[in-house]
Amino acid sequence: NTSSDYDPVSFKLEGSDDARDWTLLAGSSYFLDIALITRWRVDDMNVQEELGQEVSVVMSPPEMTYFRPLWVYLMSAIFLFDVPALLGEMNKQKAGKRVFLMGMLLVGVGHVLCGGYLFSRGRYKEAWVDVIYILIFLLNFMLLSYFERKILPIFLEMGFMILLARVLEDAVIDGQPGYLVSSPPITGPVMIVASIILLWQQFRVVKKSYRDIQDDYEKYQDAWEAFCASEPNRRCLEDLQALSHHLNAQHDHVHPKQLHSYGAIDRTPSQYRKSAFKGFGFGTSGVRLSVMETGLSRLQSSAKQHAKAGEPGAPVTSLDQIYVQAGGLYYLLIDKVKEWAETSNGMFPVPDVEGVRYVPWSYAMNNESMARQIKWASLKGKERSIEKVVRTYTGNVFYLLDVCRQAIVFEGIPDLLKCLQTIVDDPEIVIVRIKNRLCMDYEPHHSGGYRDVVINIRITNPETRNLTIDSHVCEVQLIMLNYAKLKSQEGHNRYVKFRNTRGQ
Repeated sequence: NTSSDYDPVSFKLEGSDDARDWTLLAGSSYFLDIALITRWRVDDMNVQEELGQEVSVVMSPPEMTYFRPLWVYLMSAIFLFDVPALLGEMNKQKAGKRVFLMGMLLVGVGHVLCGGYLFSRGRYKEAWVDVIYILIFLLNFMLLSYFERKILPIFLEMGFMILLARVLEDAVIDGQPGYLVSSPPITGPVMIVASIILLWQQFRVVKKSYRDIQDDYEKYQDAWEAFCASEPNRRCLEDLQALSHHLNAQHDHVHPKQLHSYGAIDRTPSQYRKSAFKGFGFGTSGVRLSVMETGLSRLQSSAKQHAKAGEPGAPVTSLDQIYVQAGGLYYLLIDKVKEWAETSNGMFPVPDVEGVRYVPWSYAMNNESMARQIKWASLKGKERSIEKVVRTYTGNVFYLLDVCRQAIVFEGIPDLLKCLQTIVDDPEIVIVRIKNRLCMDYEPHHSGGYRDVVINIRITNPETRNLTIDSHVCEVQLIMLNYAKLKSQEGHNRYVKFRNTRGQ
């Protein structure tokens, strides 16, 4: 204060080794930054006494000055590093993710408390530091909650934001831009460098995976270009695209789920249950049938528990239960694809000495020997199901919709379109989603060049309701013959490697 009526109330202490370059060593006020480093400033001490009055100033920081850095370090160490790492080692990754997000919230809460305290004491410049960090942690909490698979870009962005906050704290709020040299920031730059290295490594691995399937991709693309060269085929593709868009628009692009059903299995004829559950690997012997009945009873009991709890249509959270439902639906789905193939010239694979040939069902249905040779798709392998749940669905088993699946092959797109329309018109079928990879604007790199139409459906009739599987979602693949012929076991193995490399 330069008024002649008051004593000066601010001071600074500088030091130098050569009497030319002076460094601020102490001042009339200071605070502890996020790194627990004392930051001296030459600020008004808000003490204005008349001349001749003695004033005592206590330079020890208040307790809240220590709160912010100690709270941030404590919460970060416990909830952002130690506990999530421990839960990961215990194979509780989902719980670890929740703890990590909770840790980000707790760090944000610490900044809220400290910022509120500083605002109440009139220390607005310091309080704005906490406001900046609150925004950083709140934004990244939301990003990690909804875009978990983009964790590396999110960490890169978070590193830049933390670095920017430190620059603002040093250069704008504290007024000492040179402090970045004497006390450089660490957290932000480390996050930036680590994220860039990992993103580059990820890019290299994904690029290599594309090179591994390049030959298969080019074969599929050649088949697609030859197919699209025909004007009638292009018109059919446009009709197919319009129909699939219309059906998907009815579901608001919501990812379908496997849900509980509340039917009553005790009304189902035992002979039908024997036939249906062969698809799950059960025979008709007394012992195996007893196991099947036990599984059905547990299925019904679980459904009733959810109904009593007031949760109609609650998502299925047990992979075992999904497989029980899929096993019950297996032969019912086969019966359905036979019906649809009969009306649309659909074909099914039959093994022979040269590999696989595709036989129209309209012919095989009248030839018992041929019908017995058809190779129906089996239930999805349990190992692959677990991979998909962990890699793609973040542990949510109710998103697994292709445990029970079948495929129909067509020589021409008009037959495929006719089959799809037949499925749409079937009163026992509820279509929940269509993936149209025969769409003109589909990006084939996502599937290694392979194209088909995938339909997720529910079968609702007295049999499925009695078996309590009317809410189970299964999958039907509609495949063009030229694509089916290009598929091979070696090509599939390359695609599996490609898929595993991308973490799908």
